[in-house]
Amino acid sequence: MKFIHLVGDALVSYLKLKIIPDKISEYDELLQSSKLLMYELYSNAVRHSPSKRVEVKVQFTLNFLSIDIETRGPEFIITPKNLADTSYHFPYPESILGSNFVVYHDSEEMVHCHVHSDSCLEFSRHPVQNTNDQDIEVPEHFGLLFLTTICNDVKYFRTKAGLNIFSVKKHFPQEALN
Repeated sequence: MKFIHLVGDALVSYLKLKIIPDKISEYDELLQSSKLLMYELYSNAVRHSPSKRVEVKVQFTLNFLSIDIETRGPEFIITPKNLADTSYHFPYPESILGSNFVVYHDSEEMVHCHVHSDSCLEFSRHPVQNTNDQDIEVPEHFGLLFLTTICNDVKYFRTKAGLNIFSVKKHFPQEALN
């Protein structure tokens, strides 16, 4: 975790090169949310992976920031909140391909996991329709709520060679960019 501020500050410096100089202060909130995004991705990679190496790939294409965090080690295990005592491991079974599962749920929002293939998951945030103000403890995958709140696209890939890739995309307004 000793490099968490380095990766966050490096991302902000990189993004400042992409934003029109006199508009940087106007988009400071976007820069700060991008920094928090990097903190979340990096800290999860360090905490949840036994990998001795975390590879961070940052790219800006058109008006989307793309960040891929790559590690080696155990896969992301799907633990649906709406299916008691069920977990799915890589490669994800054919019987769940195309399925959607709730992996995070609180009184206001939930995060769905869509199983694209035996090695690819996509996450999206949705409001809870019927809210009741009961106290619910913070569920396991709170970070997925955060990622799906500030990103336009959140995916997880597992390669056959054992590489885990969390991939996110965040939209930047075209009028802010060089």
